[in-house]
Amino acid sequence: MRQDEMNKVVDEVVALMIDVADDYLSEMEEQLEVTQNPEKLLGKPYEQFTPQDFQILSQIYGEEPNPLSELIFKKSYEKVLALEEEEI
Repeated sequence: MRQDEMNKVVDEVVALMIDVADDYLSEMEEQLEVTQNPEKLLGKPYEQFTPQDFQILSQIYGEEPNPLSELIFKKSYEKVLALEEEEI
């Protein structure tokens, strides 16, 4: 096999490997988006979380700070802002 033919084969293999890696990274990105959002992970809004949901999520996410603690803070802060708006 001549050098230019060998280079062509190597280039084709590298291109295929890059395509496979891109596909894999896309799949992983989708999975990470779900696991980084407690609402997407459970498939329901925060307002519908049960105590069992919080227990499951705390086992998944572990120590704070984590996506669950960030969501709880965000929702609590939104409630405070809404209460302040009502008082004004």
